[in-house]
Amino acid sequence: MRYAYHPDHGLFRFRARSAGVLSWVALLVFALTMIVAAPLALASSVASLTKQDIGRYSGLPLPRFVSIKTSKANMRIGPGEEYAVKWVYQRRNLPVEIIGEYDLWRQVRDRDGDEGWIHTALLDGRRYGLVVHNRVVLTEKAGNTKNKVVAIVESGVVLRLLACSPRWCRVEAQEVKGWIKREHLWGLFDDEIFD
Repeated sequence: MRYAYHPDHGLFRFRARSAGVLSWVALLVFALTMIVAAPLALASSVASLTKQDIGRYSGLPLPRFVSIKTSKANMRIGPGEEYAVKWVYQRRNLPVEIIGEYDLWRQVRDRDGDEGWIHTALLDGRRYGLVVHNRVVLTEKAGNTKNKVVAIVESGVVLRLLACSPRWCRVEAQEVKGWIKREHLWGLFDDEIFD
């Protein structure tokens, strides 16, 4: 019998032919290589999960949050204008998460978990957060909701992120600035802090 590895299925196929000693040696070497290589490949993939990836085309971290720059942006099913439009976003400054890159196209994920590709010309590095709870209070200072209330915002409002601590974010909307608990926002990572 002769053995052959089939790359599409990851299976060995058997052919009814006489196999010489050399074929058996090759099969044994291949089997030993797979036994040694599999744990190394697994360790490598686990190590890559623990560190943040860098985008091949932008040199920036992946994943990362950005915002939609224009009042109309097409999300396509692939990285190019020849691909069909999946969604049309008609909201400027809406936050999206970049999860992949190809040339001048970025693979993004929105709040609802929909994924697709948007051209970089339609994206902006300025950070915004989407309010995900109803009737959220913006206060004058961080740390206590009993502070002076500067605004009450509804779910779906987009706020400019100015700074974020572990529990609060300083935000701005239509020249009104205040602090909001970060749990009310989508558009930043749990451990992300900036000022």
